[in-house]
Amino acid sequence: MLKTRHALLPGRTSRLRPVAPSKNYLTSQYPRSLWYALYFPQLTEENKSDQHMIKELAGVCLQVSDHIAIVSGNAIVLEIRSSLKYFGGVSRIRQTIQVALQARLQQWDLSVVYYDAATPSASASSLLARAKISQLVPDAMNLRSALGSISIAHLTLDAKLLNRLERCGLLYLRDLWRLPPAGLRIRFGRTLSDYLEQLLAQRPSTLSRWQPALSFCETLTPDARAETQQDILVLASELLLKMQQFLQKHHKSTDHILFELYDETGSMRSFRLGTRRPVREKAIWTLLLENRIAGINIFSSVSSLTLSILDFHDYQPMGAHPKERGKAPGTATGNSLLEALAARLGEHSIFCLNHQEDYDPVAAGKYLEYSDTQKIPLQKNRQQARGFGFKEQQPCWLLSSPLPLRLLHELPVYLSPLTFLRGPERIETHWWSGKDIRRDYYIASNQQGMMLWVYRDIGKRSWFLQGLFA
Repeated sequence: MLKTRHALLPGRTSRLRPVAPSKNYLTSQYPRSLWYALYFPQLTEENKSDQHMIKELAGVCLQVSDHIAIVSGNAIVLEIRSSLKYFGGVSRIRQTIQVALQARLQQWDLSVVYYDAATPSASASSLLARAKISQLVPDAMNLRSALGSISIAHLTLDAKLLNRLERCGLLYLRDLWRLPPAGLRIRFGRTLSDYLEQLLAQRPSTLSRWQPALSFCETLTPDARAETQQDILVLASELLLKMQQFLQKHHKSTDHILFELYDETGSMRSFRLGTRRPVREKAIWTLLLENRIAGINIFSSVSSLTLSILDFHDYQPMGAHPKERGKAPGTATGNSLLEALAARLGEHSIFCLNHQEDYDPVAAGKYLEYSDTQKIPLQKNRQQARGFGFKEQQPCWLLSSPLPLRLLHELPVYLSPLTFLRGPERIETHWWSGKDIRRDYYIASNQQGMMLWVYRDIGKRSWFLQGLFA
């Protein structure tokens, strides 16, 4: 049975009734907001699972209002002024979400107890609910009397400030109402005076609006199973159209999506598609999907197809960024050829040489997979990384690890004794990391006509092969 202390039903005299409006209620300055607060004492702010629960409870409140804030990890505040006419009053709003809240709390094996209140001030509604006072205060002029009996221990203020108030004998809000606001500001600071003004609806409360996490996962089950690649593309085209409409509605874009193919036996085959820049156009994803599907063998008919968005980004049209203004329009994603190759061969089959300014050749030119290059911004006309090799004679093919070379008559040998063409060029770096590098680099050739990039480790007095010229 739902155990709540709801006071939001004016017709029921057995419960706390709403505070009566003042005589000049119709002529007073009536706030345009009405905030409904829910307090769940069984939830704590420190517990991560409780934080997930409070977000789910906030999602339940979306059926009556889209302006929701989570306060202190165990309280929810929602603006319901705009929903009063649609639902027919505060009591109908409470009844609408009561069943769903009760079901969620019972599902989590928690006590089905919560407290609620509604006032023109979000801070006042939250305070009344936390103080376990269920009350409806429609008029802001009655907030002083409604809040006067609440202990200052319930105020969301710093512990030091609350101790100062207690030492001064100010134990209840009514004690603060008796003091002049200017004197309170001088004695206890602006934080207290601003909070008191928020309680009295004289200052708007600073609340972060809660929004549910975006998610997109659509499944399409056709009447006839897909037997060919063209049938799969037709089904995927419908899902991609829904995805584009969803992204346009929420002003978002994405750079990673996931397709899941289910056959009639229930087994699943999945593959990811990615772009270098977040996009939302259906045509781009269709092109990438065509390239990926072309490399898949369909052994059994597909009974259903699922499309999910893995990452969301704020939508930014081409040319909107100040750095892109005035430039010729290019591809929507930066490099359509790379994306088509990655879709056809797989992201792990595409590599990029990432130049960094480092004297260590391995650190200066690392090979990155395509999925890692998407995190690096494109830079046109980037200058060559400094620090290693001879200018305009640096090998692109670096070995994953230097290859030790044997010596013959004190000359290094790679298939045959080497002849030095240029060098040495000394590199000394990374001494601060404890793995210092002290090398003399040479460009050499062997009798087979190969151009090699070798170095002599000064400390070990040994020779290594670092790279090969094309």
